[in-house]
Amino acid sequence: MTTDPASPARLMAHYNLNQPDQAEIAELRGTFIDGYTSDDINRVFGRLHDVYGRTLLCRWELLDEGWYQGNSEFYFQDGSNYYYDKGIYAWLNGSPDAPVHLGDLAQWRGSPVPETDMEGPLHAVTDDGFHNCALVDKSAE
Repeated sequence: MTTDPASPARLMAHYNLNQPDQAEIAELRGTFIDGYTSDDINRVFGRLHDVYGRTLLCRWELLDEGWYQGNSEFYFQDGSNYYYDKGIYAWLNGSPDAPVHLGDLAQWRGSPVPETDMEGPLHAVTDDGFHNCALVDKSAE
């Protein structure tokens, strides 16, 4: 019996797909120390998704004239379920209390966000289809 050289498992092993490049991931620590935009969120959260297969979301206060702005919070998304962040924000902001290495992204997923959390992503009225959403869309007014 021969093994298919194009099998997904062999291709993943050959190209090292979804294997975190620890140096590249380590460079993300502190990326948001001076703030971030929705484009920064999509770039960094997109890379983390590519590597770890987990979806992160930034919930902004509002979207105004195409710009996400105001207070923001980070969440994990798993299908239609959302979970509070319990440390990825600190890691991306370079907090001295955050570990040097990111490790398994699942360790940063907190408790489920209840529907009663009116500032949670379940109550967002707009999103960019990637990693940003907002509670208010001023451009729709």
